[in-house]
Amino acid sequence: MRILLSKTSLKYLAKLDKARRSKIFSAVEGLPDKGDIKKMHGLKVSNIYRLRAGKHRIMFNRENDIIRFVDIDTRGDIYQ
Repeated sequence: MRILLSKTSLKYLAKLDKARRSKIFSAVEGLPDKGDIKKMHGLKVSNIYRLRAGKHRIMFNRENDIIRFVDIDTRGDIYQ
């Protein structure tokens, strides 16, 4: 399994402190099967999932053995 991060995801992770970053990475380690994962529904999204890691949400899509992070942000800001 390969994990690819977008530029926005990398920038957001760089701003976080070490404790929050490690919480996100520990949630990512359980992918693709473990964790609070839900498929997103709506007109603008297709094949997008979200992973919950405390207050943070990680938006990603899955293609075979590749997981591509679209965005990472807090719960209140990611769904806008």
